[in-house]
Amino acid sequence: MQHDTTKEGTLTIGVTIVCIIMILFVISQVFILSNFSELEEQNTQQNVEHVMNALSDEFSAMDTLTYDWAAWDDTYVFIEDRNEEYIESNLVDDTFTDLGVNFVLFINTSDQIAFGKTIDLESEEEIPVPQSFLELLSPNAPIINQLDVDSSITGIILLPVPEDPVLIASRPIITSEDEGPIRGTLIMGRYLTPAEIENLAGMTKLSLSAHRFDDSQMPSDLQVAESYLSEEYPIFIQPLNEESIAGYALI
Repeated sequence: MQHDTTKEGTLTIGVTIVCIIMILFVISQVFILSNFSELEEQNTQQNVEHVMNALSDEFSAMDTLTYDWAAWDDTYVFIEDRNEEYIESNLVDDTFTDLGVNFVLFINTSDQIAFGKTIDLESEEEIPVPQSFLELLSPNAPIINQLDVDSSITGIILLPVPEDPVLIASRPIITSEDEGPIRGTLIMGRYLTPAEIENLAGMTKLSLSAHRFDDSQMPSDLQVAESYLSEEYPIFIQPLNEESIAGYALI
């Protein structure tokens, strides 16, 4: 019986080509998926940095606003005499809503509050200055110990649950010429409410959420991220599933 060696050779070549194609396909898929995953992580990293930059802009805007009020001759006089004209001209409810600040505190050199006022920006009604914040204003607190005319403090303060965190800025009260002696400290603040986070999401066109670092009830993916986040590594990226990837930042 004779065999058709030509057909067998052709079949062998055909099978070999198919195997090579399959191997190349698998390798290319792994390579493409690996590159795609890397690109996704890079894009997510950039998005997180974009959010952090937007938040930094909020800090800068609050600091600039506080400086404008603190380095002003009218404020320099008011912290001494507490004149009603200054209050009636500058500290009406509409001023707070126009500026987008919840509270303003004027603290004299004796570490006493010369004037303080808080407005609920949603209801536009005056509310008490949060007691938990006032308790932070001890004589040795950096927020009210301005060492020189150029001093500046900005950041986020965590108040006890259920109160929202507060974005604050603190500046020394000096003259319009940026001269002393320093007559006290001006503090401005805005609550970082869910609505504020939503505004930040709208500015960055990203899906955002914020959680306290000490929240024992935070979602499981955040609990994982929490174990990786630190001052040395403030950003962490992880895939959530085949369709979603998340970025986390420590503030």
